[in-house]
Amino acid sequence: MLLGGSAVASSAQAASDAEITDQVTGALRQVDPNLGRVQVETKDGVVTLSGQTSPGLAAKALKAAQRVQGVTKVRNQMSVMQ
Repeated sequence: MLLGGSAVASSAQAASDAEITDQVTGALRQVDPNLGRVQVETKDGVVTLSGQTSPGLAAKALKAAQRVQGVTKVRNQMSVMQ
């Protein structure tokens, strides 16, 4: 019986990460359509942002991702174009 509960918890976490990824992606696009090119990955509530963007948009992306419910940490792996 416990094993079934664990499997459900793992599936719920994976779905939650997928939902966070979708919400962060949507938040980035609302801030600026160009942020739609930033890649978003989520694992256990930790969001990783990668891709190329401008310095100003990178800062906006970090703030937008941090505001999404369920995000526990944001890792910045974006490359900044000059």
